[in-house]
Amino acid sequence: MSSAGAGGERRIATWLAVVAALAYLPFNHCHFSGTDEMGVFEPAQELYLRGDMAVEEGKHRFAGRDGRIYSHFAIGQSILVIPFLAVGDALGRWLPESVVGTMVGREPEGRILDTLETPAIAGATFYAPLVSGLLVALFYLFERSLGATRRSAAIAAGLLGATTYVACHAVFFLRHTTEALALLAAFGALHRWRRSRRLRWLAIGSLCASLLVLIRVPAAVAGPALAGYLLWTLGERAHRDEEPVPWGRALAAVALPALGVAAIHVGVNQAKWGTWIASPMLAQSPLLSGSLIDGLHGLLLSPGASIFVYSPLLLLLPLTLPEFHRRHRAECVTALAIVASFLGLCGTFLFWHGLWSSPGPRYLFVATPLLMLPLGPWLDGARRTWQWLAVGGLAVAGLVVQIPLLMAHWRRTVVLMDYQDEIATVPFLFDAARSPVVGCLRSLAAGEIDVYLWALWTGVPGRDPQPGIALALLAVWGLVVGLSVRGLARALARPASGRE
Repeated sequence: MSSAGAGGERRIATWLAVVAALAYLPFNHCHFSGTDEMGVFEPAQELYLRGDMAVEEGKHRFAGRDGRIYSHFAIGQSILVIPFLAVGDALGRWLPESVVGTMVGREPEGRILDTLETPAIAGATFYAPLVSGLLVALFYLFERSLGATRRSAAIAAGLLGATTYVACHAVFFLRHTTEALALLAAFGALHRWRRSRRLRWLAIGSLCASLLVLIRVPAAVAGPALAGYLLWTLGERAHRDEEPVPWGRALAAVALPALGVAAIHVGVNQAKWGTWIASPMLAQSPLLSGSLIDGLHGLLLSPGASIFVYSPLLLLLPLTLPEFHRRHRAECVTALAIVASFLGLCGTFLFWHGLWSSPGPRYLFVATPLLMLPLGPWLDGARRTWQWLAVGGLAVAGLVVQIPLLMAHWRRTVVLMDYQDEIATVPFLFDAARSPVVGCLRSLAAGEIDVYLWALWTGVPGRDPQPGIALALLAVWGLVVGLSVRGLARALARPASGRE
Protein backbone atom coordinates (compact mmCIF):
# COMPACT_ATOMS: atom_id res chain seq x y z
CA MET A 1 0.00 0.00 0.00
CA SER A 2 1.26 3.50 -0.81
CA SER A 3 2.07 5.87 2.05
CA ALA A 4 -1.03 7.91 1.21
CA GLY A 5 -3.17 4.79 1.26
CA ALA A 6 -1.66 3.63 4.55
CA GLY A 7 -2.34 7.05 6.02
CA GLY A 8 -5.97 6.81 4.97
CA GLU A 9 -6.35 3.41 6.63
CA ARG A 10 -4.72 4.67 9.82
CA ARG A 11 -7.11 7.62 9.80
CA ILE A 12 -10.11 5.30 9.54
CA ALA A 13 -8.73 3.08 12.29
CA THR A 14 -8.19 6.09 14.55
CA TRP A 15 -11.77 7.26 14.09
CA LEU A 16 -13.02 3.70 14.67
CA ALA A 17 -11.12 3.56 17.96
CA VAL A 18 -12.57 6.92 19.04
CA VAL A 19 -16.15 6.04 18.08
CA ALA A 20 -15.97 2.61 19.73
CA ALA A 21 -14.45 3.96 22.94
CA LEU A 22 -17.10 6.70 23.10
CA ALA A 23 -19.85 4.15 22.51
CA TYR A 24 -18.68 2.15 25.54
CA LEU A 25 -18.18 5.20 27.76
CA PRO A 26 -21.81 5.72 28.95
CA PHE A 27 -21.79 2.17 30.35
CA ASN A 28 -18.69 2.73 32.47
CA HIS A 29 -18.95 1.72 36.15
CA CYS A 30 -16.34 4.16 37.50
CA HIS A 31 -15.52 1.53 40.12
CA PHE A 32 -14.17 -2.02 40.17
CA SER A 33 -16.24 -5.18 40.41
CA GLY A 34 -13.80 -7.86 41.56
CA THR A 35 -10.55 -8.72 43.27
CA ASP A 36 -8.78 -9.37 39.95
CA GLU A 37 -9.27 -5.74 39.01
CA MET A 38 -7.94 -4.53 42.35
CA GLY A 39 -5.02 -6.95 42.06
CA VAL A 40 -3.93 -5.12 38.90
CA PHE A 41 -4.85 -1.60 40.05
CA GLU A 42 -3.14 -1.52 43.45
CA PRO A 43 0.42 -2.18 42.16
CA ALA A 44 -0.17 0.64 39.68
CA GLN A 45 -1.26 2.94 42.48
CA GLU A 46 1.76 2.02 44.60
CA LEU A 47 4.13 2.57 41.68
CA TYR A 48 2.53 5.96 41.06
CA LEU A 49 2.53 7.10 44.68
CA ARG A 50 5.69 5.49 46.05
CA GLY A 51 7.59 3.93 43.17
CA ASP A 52 7.08 0.52 44.76
CA MET A 53 5.06 -2.62 43.92
CA ALA A 54 4.25 -3.78 47.47
CA VAL A 55 0.55 -3.80 48.38
CA GLU A 56 -1.61 -4.57 51.39
CA GLU A 57 -2.71 -8.10 52.25
CA GLY A 58 -5.67 -9.51 50.36
CA LYS A 59 -6.74 -12.01 47.75
CA HIS A 60 -4.23 -12.89 44.99
CA ARG A 61 -1.38 -11.46 47.11
CA PHE A 62 1.60 -13.30 48.52
CA ALA A 63 4.69 -12.62 50.61
CA GLY A 64 7.70 -11.71 48.51
CA ARG A 65 11.44 -12.15 48.99
CA ASP A 66 11.57 -9.20 51.41
CA GLY A 67 8.58 -10.29 53.49
CA ARG A 68 6.30 -7.65 52.04
CA ILE A 69 3.09 -8.44 50.11
CA TYR A 70 2.83 -8.38 46.33
CA SER A 71 0.13 -9.06 43.77
CA HIS A 72 0.77 -12.23 41.78
CA PHE A 73 -0.51 -10.68 38.54
CA ALA A 74 1.86 -9.62 35.75
CA ILE A 75 2.91 -5.99 35.85
CA GLY A 76 2.11 -4.94 32.27
CA GLN A 77 -1.40 -3.56 32.63
CA SER A 78 -0.52 -2.00 35.98
CA ILE A 79 2.10 0.10 34.20
CA LEU A 80 -0.20 0.95 31.30
CA VAL A 81 -2.95 2.27 33.57
CA ILE A 82 -0.71 4.64 35.56
CA PRO A 83 -1.43 7.66 33.30
CA PHE A 84 -5.17 7.12 33.73
CA LEU A 85 -5.10 6.91 37.51
CA ALA A 86 -2.65 9.82 37.60
CA VAL A 87 -5.12 12.03 35.70
CA GLY A 88 -7.94 10.95 38.00
CA ASP A 89 -5.83 11.57 41.09
CA ALA A 90 -4.70 14.97 39.81
CA LEU A 91 -8.28 16.05 39.12
CA GLY A 92 -9.27 14.85 42.58
CA ARG A 93 -6.57 17.02 44.12
CA TRP A 94 -7.20 20.04 41.88
CA LEU A 95 -10.99 20.21 41.99
CA PRO A 96 -12.80 21.51 45.08
CA GLU A 97 -13.68 18.82 47.60
CA SER A 98 -17.39 19.55 47.19
CA VAL A 99 -17.17 18.89 43.45
CA VAL A 100 -15.24 15.66 43.94
CA GLY A 101 -17.80 14.50 46.52
CA THR A 102 -20.64 15.29 44.13
CA MET A 103 -19.07 13.26 41.30
CA VAL A 104 -17.47 10.25 43.00
CA GLY A 105 -18.40 10.63 46.64
CA ARG A 106 -19.95 7.44 47.92
CA GLU A 107 -20.39 5.76 51.27
CA PRO A 108 -18.46 2.47 51.01
CA GLU A 109 -20.05 -0.69 52.36
CA GLY A 110 -17.25 -2.29 54.36
CA ARG A 111 -14.76 -3.95 52.01
CA ILE A 112 -17.20 -4.39 49.11
CA LEU A 113 -15.19 -3.38 46.07
CA ASP A 114 -18.01 -2.07 43.90
CA THR A 115 -18.87 0.54 46.53
CA LEU A 116 -15.33 1.90 46.69
CA GLU A 117 -14.94 5.03 44.58
CA THR A 118 -11.97 7.40 44.42
CA PRO A 119 -10.82 9.82 41.72
CA ALA A 120 -7.86 7.51 40.96
CA ILE A 121 -10.11 4.46 40.57
CA ALA A 122 -12.55 6.40 38.41
CA GLY A 123 -9.67 7.53 36.19
CA ALA A 124 -8.36 3.98 35.88
CA THR A 125 -11.74 2.66 34.71
CA PHE A 126 -11.44 4.77 31.55
CA TYR A 127 -8.63 2.43 30.49
CA ALA A 128 -11.05 -0.38 29.57
CA PRO A 129 -13.20 1.45 26.98
CA LEU A 130 -10.14 3.03 25.39
CA VAL A 131 -8.29 -0.28 24.99
CA SER A 132 -11.49 -1.90 23.68
CA GLY A 133 -11.70 0.84 21.07
CA LEU A 134 -8.08 0.22 20.11
CA LEU A 135 -8.86 -3.49 19.71
CA VAL A 136 -11.67 -2.66 17.28
CA ALA A 137 -9.35 -0.38 15.30
CA LEU A 138 -6.56 -2.95 15.15
CA PHE A 139 -9.05 -5.58 14.02
CA TYR A 140 -10.07 -3.30 11.14
CA LEU A 141 -6.45 -2.89 10.04
CA PHE A 142 -5.89 -6.65 10.16
CA GLU A 143 -9.01 -7.23 8.08
CA ARG A 144 -7.73 -4.78 5.49
CA SER A 145 -4.35 -6.50 5.48
CA LEU A 146 -6.17 -9.78 4.81
CA GLY A 147 -7.70 -8.26 1.69
CA ALA A 148 -11.15 -7.22 2.89
CA THR A 149 -12.54 -4.07 1.31
CA ARG A 150 -12.94 -0.97 3.45
CA ARG A 151 -16.68 -1.51 3.64
CA SER A 152 -16.48 -5.13 4.74
CA ALA A 153 -13.58 -4.50 7.12
CA ALA A 154 -15.46 -1.62 8.76
CA ILE A 155 -18.65 -3.68 9.05
CA ALA A 156 -16.75 -6.60 10.57
CA ALA A 157 -14.96 -4.29 13.03
CA GLY A 158 -18.24 -2.64 14.02
CA LEU A 159 -19.89 -6.01 14.56
CA LEU A 160 -16.93 -7.18 16.66
CA GLY A 161 -17.15 -4.11 18.87
CA ALA A 162 -20.93 -3.95 19.26
CA THR A 163 -22.28 -7.50 19.14
CA THR A 164 -19.62 -9.79 20.62
CA TYR A 165 -17.99 -10.47 23.99
CA VAL A 166 -15.59 -7.60 23.24
CA ALA A 167 -18.37 -5.15 24.20
CA CYS A 168 -18.98 -6.82 27.57
CA HIS A 169 -15.37 -6.37 28.65
CA ALA A 170 -15.29 -2.69 27.75
CA VAL A 171 -16.55 -1.95 31.27
CA PHE A 172 -14.34 -4.35 33.24
CA PHE A 173 -10.75 -3.52 34.22
CA LEU A 174 -9.55 -7.02 33.40
CA ARG A 175 -6.43 -7.98 31.45
CA HIS A 176 -8.14 -9.98 28.73
CA THR A 177 -8.72 -7.06 26.36
CA THR A 178 -5.10 -5.93 26.68
CA GLU A 179 -4.00 -9.53 26.16
CA ALA A 180 -6.09 -9.79 22.98
CA LEU A 181 -4.78 -6.44 21.75
CA ALA A 182 -1.14 -7.54 22.13
CA LEU A 183 -1.82 -10.94 20.57
CA LEU A 184 -3.70 -9.50 17.59
CA ALA A 185 -0.96 -6.88 17.15
CA ALA A 186 1.71 -9.60 17.14
CA PHE A 187 -0.19 -11.74 14.63
CA GLY A 188 -1.02 -8.77 12.42
CA ALA A 189 2.55 -7.46 12.44
CA LEU A 190 3.92 -10.87 11.46
CA HIS A 191 1.36 -11.00 8.67
CA ARG A 192 2.53 -7.60 7.46
CA TRP A 193 6.13 -8.88 7.62
CA ARG A 194 5.12 -11.79 5.44
CA ARG A 195 3.59 -9.48 2.84
CA SER A 196 5.98 -6.53 2.90
CA ARG A 197 9.27 -8.25 3.89
CA ARG A 198 10.05 -5.20 6.03
CA LEU A 199 12.06 -6.11 9.10
CA ARG A 200 10.36 -3.47 11.23
CA TRP A 201 7.16 -5.52 11.13
CA LEU A 202 9.11 -8.58 12.19
CA ALA A 203 10.49 -6.64 15.17
CA ILE A 204 7.04 -5.28 16.09
CA GLY A 205 5.57 -8.77 15.90
CA SER A 206 8.28 -10.18 18.15
CA LEU A 207 7.86 -7.32 20.63
CA CYS A 208 4.07 -7.63 20.87
CA ALA A 209 4.23 -11.41 21.20
CA SER A 210 6.84 -11.11 23.95
CA LEU A 211 4.78 -8.49 25.81
CA LEU A 212 2.06 -11.09 26.37
CA VAL A 213 3.91 -12.49 29.39
CA LEU A 214 4.04 -9.02 30.95
CA ILE A 215 0.29 -8.69 30.55
CA ARG A 216 -0.94 -12.15 31.49
CA VAL A 217 1.41 -15.08 32.04
CA PRO A 218 -0.99 -17.81 30.77
CA ALA A 219 -1.06 -15.98 27.41
CA ALA A 220 2.37 -17.51 26.74
CA VAL A 221 0.41 -20.53 25.53
CA ALA A 222 -0.01 -18.64 22.23
CA GLY A 223 3.78 -18.61 21.76
CA PRO A 224 4.20 -21.91 19.89
CA ALA A 225 1.53 -21.06 17.31
CA LEU A 226 2.97 -17.57 16.70
CA ALA A 227 6.49 -19.03 16.52
CA GLY A 228 5.30 -21.61 14.01
CA TYR A 229 3.77 -18.88 11.85
CA LEU A 230 7.01 -16.89 12.04
CA LEU A 231 9.11 -19.89 11.01
CA TRP A 232 6.74 -20.59 8.14
CA THR A 233 7.06 -17.03 6.84
CA LEU A 234 10.86 -17.23 7.06
CA GLY A 235 10.90 -20.55 5.25
CA GLU A 236 8.48 -19.26 2.62
CA ARG A 237 10.73 -16.29 1.88
CA ALA A 238 13.87 -18.42 1.80
CA HIS A 239 12.39 -20.79 -0.78
CA ARG A 240 10.32 -18.43 -2.94
CA ASP A 241 12.05 -15.06 -2.98
CA GLU A 242 14.89 -14.26 -5.31
CA GLU A 243 16.27 -11.78 -2.80
CA PRO A 244 18.14 -13.64 -0.02
CA VAL A 245 16.88 -13.38 3.54
CA PRO A 246 19.07 -11.07 5.68
CA TRP A 247 19.33 -13.73 8.35
CA GLY A 248 21.48 -11.71 10.71
CA ARG A 249 19.12 -8.74 10.76
CA ALA A 250 16.07 -11.00 10.86
CA LEU A 251 17.46 -12.82 13.88
CA ALA A 252 18.18 -9.51 15.59
CA ALA A 253 14.66 -8.24 14.82
CA VAL A 254 13.20 -11.30 16.54
CA ALA A 255 15.67 -11.77 19.37
CA LEU A 256 16.32 -8.25 20.63
CA PRO A 257 12.71 -7.34 21.52
CA ALA A 258 12.17 -10.78 23.04
CA LEU A 259 15.33 -10.55 25.14
CA GLY A 260 14.42 -7.05 26.31
CA VAL A 261 10.98 -8.15 27.49
CA ALA A 262 12.45 -11.29 29.07
CA ALA A 263 14.90 -9.13 31.02
CA ILE A 264 12.02 -7.01 32.36
CA HIS A 265 10.02 -10.09 33.30
CA VAL A 266 12.94 -11.72 35.09
CA GLY A 267 13.82 -8.45 36.80
CA VAL A 268 10.30 -7.96 38.15
CA ASN A 269 10.17 -11.61 39.22
CA GLN A 270 13.47 -11.23 41.06
CA ALA A 271 12.34 -8.02 42.75
CA LYS A 272 9.07 -9.56 43.97
CA TRP A 273 9.75 -13.25 44.55
CA GLY A 274 13.54 -13.65 44.40
CA THR A 275 13.35 -16.13 41.52
CA TRP A 276 13.93 -15.96 37.79
CA ILE A 277 10.82 -17.79 36.61
CA ALA A 278 8.98 -19.40 39.53
CA SER A 279 6.15 -17.32 41.01
CA PRO A 280 2.83 -17.73 42.84
CA MET A 281 1.09 -17.47 39.47
CA LEU A 282 2.99 -20.46 38.09
CA ALA A 283 2.47 -22.26 41.40
CA GLN A 284 -1.19 -22.59 40.40
CA SER A 285 -0.27 -25.19 37.79
CA PRO A 286 -1.76 -28.03 39.91
CA LEU A 287 -5.14 -26.44 39.17
CA LEU A 288 -4.67 -27.55 35.55
CA SER A 289 -5.92 -30.99 36.51
CA GLY A 290 -9.56 -30.72 35.55
CA SER A 291 -11.39 -32.76 32.94
CA LEU A 292 -10.72 -31.38 29.48
CA ILE A 293 -13.99 -32.86 28.25
CA ASP A 294 -15.97 -31.10 30.97
CA GLY A 295 -14.13 -27.84 30.36
CA LEU A 296 -14.68 -27.94 26.62
CA HIS A 297 -18.32 -28.82 27.16
CA GLY A 298 -18.75 -25.73 29.29
CA LEU A 299 -16.71 -23.36 27.14
CA LEU A 300 -18.22 -24.44 23.83
CA LEU A 301 -21.66 -25.90 24.44
CA SER A 302 -23.11 -24.82 27.79
CA PRO A 303 -25.91 -22.22 27.66
CA GLY A 304 -24.22 -20.24 30.42
CA ALA A 305 -20.58 -20.07 29.31
CA SER A 306 -20.32 -21.01 25.62
CA ILE A 307 -18.34 -18.56 23.51
CA PHE A 308 -21.12 -18.87 20.92
CA VAL A 309 -23.73 -17.61 23.40
CA TYR A 310 -21.70 -14.50 24.20
CA SER A 311 -20.67 -13.93 20.56
CA PRO A 312 -23.44 -15.41 18.35
CA LEU A 313 -21.75 -14.25 15.14
CA LEU A 314 -19.19 -17.00 15.68
CA LEU A 315 -21.93 -19.40 14.57
CA LEU A 316 -21.11 -18.21 11.04
CA LEU A 317 -17.76 -20.04 11.17
CA PRO A 318 -18.99 -22.99 9.04
CA LEU A 319 -19.60 -20.40 6.31
CA THR A 320 -16.65 -18.05 6.81
CA LEU A 321 -13.87 -20.46 7.75
CA PRO A 322 -13.60 -22.59 4.55
CA GLU A 323 -13.09 -19.54 2.33
CA PHE A 324 -10.65 -18.05 4.82
CA HIS A 325 -8.68 -21.29 4.76
CA ARG A 326 -8.56 -21.28 0.97
CA ARG A 327 -7.35 -17.69 0.72
CA HIS A 328 -5.19 -17.44 3.86
CA ARG A 329 -4.24 -20.95 4.83
CA ALA A 330 -1.29 -20.09 7.07
CA GLU A 331 -3.24 -17.39 8.93
CA CYS A 332 -6.24 -19.68 9.33
CA VAL A 333 -4.16 -22.51 10.75
CA THR A 334 -2.35 -20.11 13.09
CA ALA A 335 -5.56 -18.54 14.40
CA LEU A 336 -7.11 -21.96 15.02
CA ALA A 337 -3.91 -23.18 16.68
CA ILE A 338 -3.92 -20.21 19.08
CA VAL A 339 -7.58 -20.78 19.93
CA ALA A 340 -6.94 -24.51 20.42
CA SER A 341 -4.04 -23.68 22.74
CA PHE A 342 -6.24 -21.49 24.93
CA LEU A 343 -9.01 -24.09 24.86
CA GLY A 344 -6.59 -26.77 25.99
CA LEU A 345 -5.20 -24.65 28.81
CA CYS A 346 -8.50 -23.22 30.02
CA GLY A 347 -10.39 -26.46 29.52
CA THR A 348 -8.20 -28.25 32.04
CA PHE A 349 -8.29 -25.40 34.57
CA LEU A 350 -10.48 -26.37 37.51
CA PHE A 351 -12.08 -22.92 37.50
CA TRP A 352 -12.43 -22.60 33.71
CA HIS A 353 -15.51 -20.38 34.04
CA GLY A 354 -13.68 -17.47 35.75
CA LEU A 355 -16.96 -16.10 37.07
CA TRP A 356 -15.55 -14.15 40.01
CA SER A 357 -14.88 -11.03 37.99
CA SER A 358 -17.31 -10.95 35.06
CA PRO A 359 -19.93 -13.06 33.29
CA GLY A 360 -18.93 -15.17 30.33
CA PRO A 361 -15.90 -17.27 29.28
CA ARG A 362 -13.36 -14.52 29.95
CA TYR A 363 -10.33 -16.83 29.79
CA LEU A 364 -11.25 -17.43 26.13
CA PHE A 365 -11.67 -13.74 25.34
CA VAL A 366 -8.87 -13.80 22.74
CA ALA A 367 -10.77 -16.42 20.74
CA THR A 368 -13.46 -13.90 19.77
CA PRO A 369 -11.38 -11.47 17.64
CA LEU A 370 -9.33 -14.33 16.22
CA LEU A 371 -12.39 -16.32 15.11
CA MET A 372 -14.01 -13.16 13.74
CA LEU A 373 -11.10 -12.55 11.32
CA PRO A 374 -12.69 -14.65 8.51
CA LEU A 375 -15.81 -12.45 8.55
CA GLY A 376 -14.42 -9.41 6.71
CA PRO A 377 -13.13 -11.24 3.60
CA TRP A 378 -16.27 -13.41 3.57
CA LEU A 379 -18.58 -10.37 3.57
CA ASP A 380 -17.04 -9.28 0.26
CA GLY A 381 -18.45 -12.41 -1.35
CA ALA A 382 -21.73 -12.64 0.58
CA ARG A 383 -24.27 -11.78 -2.10
CA ARG A 384 -27.21 -14.00 -1.23
CA THR A 385 -30.06 -12.55 0.78
CA TRP A 386 -30.06 -15.36 3.33
CA GLN A 387 -26.40 -14.76 4.08
CA TRP A 388 -27.01 -11.13 4.99
CA LEU A 389 -30.11 -12.13 6.96
CA ALA A 390 -27.96 -14.60 8.91
CA VAL A 391 -25.40 -11.89 9.67
CA GLY A 392 -28.11 -9.42 10.68
CA GLY A 393 -30.01 -11.89 12.84
CA LEU A 394 -26.94 -13.08 14.72
CA ALA A 395 -25.73 -9.49 15.12
CA VAL A 396 -29.04 -8.47 16.69
CA ALA A 397 -28.89 -11.50 18.98
CA GLY A 398 -25.36 -10.53 20.01
CA LEU A 399 -26.39 -6.95 20.73
CA VAL A 400 -29.30 -8.17 22.84
CA VAL A 401 -26.84 -10.27 24.84
CA GLN A 402 -24.29 -7.47 25.33
CA ILE A 403 -26.68 -4.81 26.67
CA PRO A 404 -27.55 -6.58 29.96
CA LEU A 405 -23.92 -7.68 30.39
CA LEU A 406 -22.82 -4.06 30.09
CA MET A 407 -25.49 -2.62 32.39
CA ALA A 408 -26.34 -5.16 35.09
CA HIS A 409 -24.71 -5.13 38.53
CA TRP A 410 -22.65 -8.34 38.48
CA ARG A 411 -22.22 -8.88 42.24
CA ARG A 412 -25.91 -8.39 42.86
CA THR A 413 -26.71 -10.69 39.95
CA VAL A 414 -24.69 -13.41 41.68
CA VAL A 415 -26.74 -12.84 44.84
CA LEU A 416 -30.07 -12.58 43.02
CA MET A 417 -29.49 -15.84 41.13
CA ASP A 418 -28.08 -17.69 44.18
CA TYR A 419 -24.83 -18.49 42.40
CA GLN A 420 -22.64 -18.15 45.50
CA ASP A 421 -22.94 -21.72 46.81
CA GLU A 422 -22.51 -23.21 43.34
CA ILE A 423 -19.55 -21.18 42.11
CA ALA A 424 -17.21 -24.19 42.31
CA THR A 425 -19.37 -26.76 40.51
CA VAL A 426 -21.35 -24.19 38.45
CA PRO A 427 -24.40 -26.34 37.62
CA PHE A 428 -26.28 -23.14 36.75
CA LEU A 429 -24.09 -22.70 33.67
CA PHE A 430 -25.71 -25.77 32.17
CA ASP A 431 -29.25 -24.52 32.88
CA ALA A 432 -30.39 -21.98 30.29
CA ALA A 433 -32.96 -20.48 32.66
CA ARG A 434 -30.25 -19.72 35.23
CA SER A 435 -27.46 -18.60 32.90
CA PRO A 436 -25.57 -15.33 33.59
CA VAL A 437 -27.21 -13.66 30.59
CA VAL A 438 -30.66 -14.42 31.99
CA GLY A 439 -29.41 -13.42 35.44
CA CYS A 440 -28.27 -10.03 34.14
CA LEU A 441 -31.65 -9.50 32.47
CA ARG A 442 -33.38 -10.28 35.76
CA SER A 443 -31.05 -7.86 37.53
CA LEU A 444 -32.00 -5.09 35.15
CA ALA A 445 -35.68 -5.87 35.67
CA ALA A 446 -35.08 -5.60 39.43
CA GLY A 447 -33.38 -2.22 38.99
CA GLU A 448 -29.85 -3.47 39.71
CA ILE A 449 -28.15 -1.21 37.17
CA ASP A 450 -24.41 -0.68 37.45
CA VAL A 451 -23.84 2.35 35.21
CA TYR A 452 -22.14 5.47 36.53
CA LEU A 453 -24.51 7.90 34.78
CA TRP A 454 -27.49 6.04 36.22
CA ALA A 455 -25.97 6.17 39.70
CA LEU A 456 -25.32 9.87 39.21
CA TRP A 457 -28.94 10.42 38.17
CA THR A 458 -30.55 8.36 40.95
CA GLY A 459 -27.99 8.87 43.71
CA VAL A 460 -26.20 6.32 45.91
CA PRO A 461 -25.47 6.15 49.64
CA GLY A 462 -23.39 9.22 50.46
CA ARG A 463 -24.18 11.03 47.20
CA ASP A 464 -27.42 12.83 46.38
CA PRO A 465 -29.03 12.47 42.94
CA GLN A 466 -27.45 14.75 40.33
CA PRO A 467 -29.74 14.58 37.26
CA GLY A 468 -28.54 17.94 35.97
CA ILE A 469 -24.91 16.82 35.90
CA ALA A 470 -25.90 13.51 34.31
CA LEU A 471 -27.83 15.32 31.55
CA ALA A 472 -24.93 17.73 30.96
CA LEU A 473 -22.46 14.84 30.63
CA LEU A 474 -24.82 13.06 28.22
CA ALA A 475 -25.16 16.21 26.14
CA VAL A 476 -21.39 16.65 25.88
CA TRP A 477 -21.00 12.96 25.08
CA GLY A 478 -23.64 13.16 22.34
CA LEU A 479 -21.92 16.16 20.76
CA VAL A 480 -18.52 14.45 20.75
CA VAL A 481 -20.01 11.22 19.38
CA GLY A 482 -21.71 13.13 16.56
CA LEU A 483 -18.47 14.84 15.57
CA SER A 484 -16.56 11.55 15.75
CA VAL A 485 -19.09 9.65 13.64
CA ARG A 486 -18.91 12.43 11.05
CA GLY A 487 -15.12 12.16 11.07
CA LEU A 488 -15.32 8.40 10.58
CA ALA A 489 -17.83 8.75 7.74
CA ARG A 490 -15.61 11.26 5.97
CA ALA A 491 -12.55 9.04 6.36
CA LEU A 492 -14.44 6.06 4.93
CA ALA A 493 -15.77 8.15 2.04
CA ARG A 494 -12.31 9.22 0.88
CA PRO A 495 -11.09 7.23 -2.12
CA ALA A 496 -8.37 4.72 -1.31
CA SER A 497 -4.91 5.72 -2.52
CA GLY A 498 -2.75 2.89 -3.79
CA ARG A 499 -3.36 -0.83 -3.65
CA GLU A 500 -2.37 -3.38 -1.08
